[in-house]
Amino acid sequence: MVTGLRARGGFEVDMSWENGKLTRAVVRSSKGNACKLHTGDKTIDLKTEAGKSYAFDGDLQTPR
Repeated sequence: MVTGLRARGGFEVDMSWENGKLTRAVVRSSKGNACKLHTGDKTIDLKTEAGKSYAFDGDLQTPR
């Protein structure tokens, strides 16, 4: 697990993986900028709001 990774555009990211594949990611936005997430062959564009967190599973789907 990696926590507190800083990304361009005002983001902080936590990630977990197993067997070389992403299992969970949390993106926190400090500025409300747009963000592009990419893992394997999946890519999503994420619109964010300042101060909010967004959680994803290894397929970049939001957990239910």
